[in-house]
Amino acid sequence: MACSPGMSQALARSPGLVVSTVLTCMVGALLPPLPGLMLFASGLALTAVLALAIAKTVGWLPLTQFAWRIRFVVAAVAAAQSVADGRIAAGMVVAVFIPLTYLAPRWQRRWDMRSQDDSDRFVADHELGDALGRFLRRCPPEPRTLERIHRLTGPDVRPSLSLVVSDPTPTGRG
Repeated sequence: MACSPGMSQALARSPGLVVSTVLTCMVGALLPPLPGLMLFASGLALTAVLALAIAKTVGWLPLTQFAWRIRFVVAAVAAAQSVADGRIAAGMVVAVFIPLTYLAPRWQRRWDMRSQDDSDRFVADHELGDALGRFLRRCPPEPRTLERIHRLTGPDVRPSLSLVVSDPTPTGRG
């Protein structure tokens, strides 16, 4: 499915924004004004702290990795319990948000690759592809990196060996 760059970026960036906004609004609407403001301000501070390389550290823990892998099961149970308790809206929110946790990384990767391709095209159009290609040769030789180098610098032209056929009869003998 081909998307415009703007749509691709929107698909990559919006699920996290939508989820956090909806959750803040849902909880904040139930609180009095001062605690609601405190929740909002502390949420912003917590976001800043989590953004500083913590989420990445916690992600290395085996239990965290396992919990993230089984999030669909946990979400299905939470949605079923919410509906069984008569909180259909909460069940619907869970049912919508959990698939986004699977789709958002895919959209993010697609947007990142498209941005990288557009950037490489811009660099090549301005005749800087060889310099970037030389720089990328220092990176680990992953398939995506090798593809970028090939696209920026063109195929490597190597001399080919060929068979030289000589006359079977020597010329100096008679």
